[in-house]
Amino acid sequence: MSIRHPQLIVLLAVVLPALGRAQQPLEVRSPNGQLHYSLAVGEKGQLTYAVSFRDLEVIRPSALGLELENQPLLGESMRVVSSSHGQEDETYEVPAGKSNPVRNHYNWLKVDLEELGGFLRRRLTIEARAYDDGVAFRYVTIARRRGKAWFVGSMTDWTGRDLEIPLSFLGDGDYLADIYADAPEAAADPKRVTIERDKAVNSSASLKARLAPGGGYAVHIRPRP
Repeated sequence: MSIRHPQLIVLLAVVLPALGRAQQPLEVRSPNGQLHYSLAVGEKGQLTYAVSFRDLEVIRPSALGLELENQPLLGESMRVVSSSHGQEDETYEVPAGKSNPVRNHYNWLKVDLEELGGFLRRRLTIEARAYDDGVAFRYVTIARRRGKAWFVGSMTDWTGRDLEIPLSFLGDGDYLADIYADAPEAAADPKRVTIERDKAVNSSASLKARLAPGGGYAVHIRPRP
């Protein structure tokens, strides 16, 4: 059994007030049920994870967080906003290797978190995958503020994905968004990009993004004049 190194997808990010009680751990198990990954938020909001195999502790509860230049550590005061579970089971060919075709079979956990306190209003999404022979997880952070403007970013690995990004971090009032997204044909031609300018948004809206394999998504949001 191996523990796969965490993959980091760092896009930069978005806050609310008040510390609360420890929240119940969120968990995902491998398809055979032997490998167990859990994510927890402590009483002071510290984000931690742990891994066990056949109910034996492999990684003790350990702090998670991102050190961002010129910003407070992201991960010390968080709360869970939402979570979801699912399973993937696919087979694909590789040019060379002992195992061919390769089966990609795992259960996944996705957790959306929000920072407590401060003024940055940062949000963080963590995706964890539990395989029969290891675990992997990555950070997907969204949005960073500069003055009155926000810059939102997303990127993915070689798996295309759909994202829904809530804009609850925006303040009161109306905003305009310039959106740079993968074009429908971007999987075959990565240079293909769509641009939508001056989309009207506010704090009750959300953005839906479709990311091509190896692709990304970027938004510049500013107050409406």
